[in-house]
Amino acid sequence: MFKYIRHVLEQAPDITWGIHIPSCHHVCHALASVFPIVRVNDGYFGKGEPHSWLEFEPSLHATRADRRARVIADMYPIAGVTPFLVYTFFMTTWAKLYIPDVYVLSNVMRENPLFNDQVKELATCFRTLKPQ
Repeated sequence: MFKYIRHVLEQAPDITWGIHIPSCHHVCHALASVFPIVRVNDGYFGKGEPHSWLEFEPSLHATRADRRARVIADMYPIAGVTPFLVYTFFMTTWAKLYIPDVYVLSNVMRENPLFNDQVKELATCFRTLKPQ
């Protein structure tokens, strides 16, 4: 599923809205609305960089062994790296880098009042690229 979502993201044309270009927040919220198998998380990457990422359900085995187990899909990584998966069950260091915080999205929306409309526009673009 990750490869499928990544393919849709990579096929999307460049979009700009004046001074606002799609951010990790835009991308992840739009992808989560198109692919209900994932959920979006907003928070911080590392020590304070506002960030958004997707999460898949971890395996039942991993969840039973460690309630913090997560499968993170970083679709718009900081520093422009290609999208990648992180399975925190075995990588405890990575688990500490993705820190959820519900206030991050409210700050993003306060800085960009058009955020919801832009996410809808981006989601529409992703839906047209998603094979039926």
